[in-house]
Formats: sequence, C-alpha cells, structure tokens
Amino acid sequence: MVYKLKKIGVMKLALFMGLYGVFVGLITGIIFSLFSSMVSSVATAEASLGVDLLSFGWLNIIFMPLFYGIFSFLMGIVFGLIANVLLKIIKGMDFHFLKVEDPLPKAPKIQKLVKFKPLREIKAQDKKLVKTQPKNPVSKANKPIQNQKIVPKIPKLPDKRN
Repeated sequence: MVYKLKKIGVMKLALFMGLYGVFVGLITGIIFSLFSSMVSSVATAEASLGVDLLSFGWLNIIFMPLFYGIFSFLMGIVFGLIANVLLKIIKGMDFHFLKVEDPLPKAPKIQKLVKFKPLREIKAQDKKLVKTQPKNPVSKANKPIQNQKIVPKIPKLPDKRN
C-alpha cells in the first residue's frame, strides 16, 4: 500500500516536539544536577570557598525542562512550516507500507451475558425441586426390582361366539 504525505499538522508537531523537549530536558537536568553536586563537593573540600557557586545545580531540574520544552516547541513550529512548503513543492512524499497479517490469534467474541435470576426465585425453585424429586433417585435402567410393579399377564381366552 502506498500513502502520500501532503501536509503536516504544524501545531500537533510543535506540541509533540515540545513535550519531547520537556522529557529530554528533565533527563539532562537530572544528569547536570548530579554532576554539579559532585563537582561542588570536591571543590568545597579542596578549597574552602565562602560562597559555593556550583551548589545551585538542583535548579537544572527545573529550568532545563522548561527551556528545552519552549525551544523544542518553537522549533516544531518552524520545522512544520518549512516541511509543509517543501511538501507542496515536491507534491507530497510517498510512504510504502506492507500489509501483514496479525501474528497473534484473535480474541474470541464475547457472547451475550446470561441474566441471572434473583436469589429469591432460585430458592423458590430449589424448594419445588426438593418436593418433586423422589427420595431415592435411580435411573430407569437400574431400578431395583422391588420398586417395580408386577402386573400379571392374563391370557386371552378364545372367542366362543361361533
């Protein structure tokens, strides 16, 4: 399947790049903060300075994501505008995709939910079943002989009407 990219959403791209910049800025701020705290501890141990200029490294965690996010957002706007102009000049960009069957088995369809009866109705049905059930339930094939009625066979007498 071939798809053609004609235009890029500038604000969506800028928001994406801005959030990505915040994430990268946070990671960078944490790394810089740890590095500056190590350097400041070594510097204060070697030379006892009255004011430790490097002890404000924890501010990197606040300001770097802020600055990275703002500048990445602005660069997203600029990149989106330039990309749209270039896509208009070259009349779009082709993307080729290959349709592949899903390697995972499909989930079974959900059947209709069974409506359950209220507990009162179930108890009432249980009472009816207890009354109607025989005391010794046995299948017809395995019934004991003493419970069967024995009906004597009466022979038919010949008809004497002749």
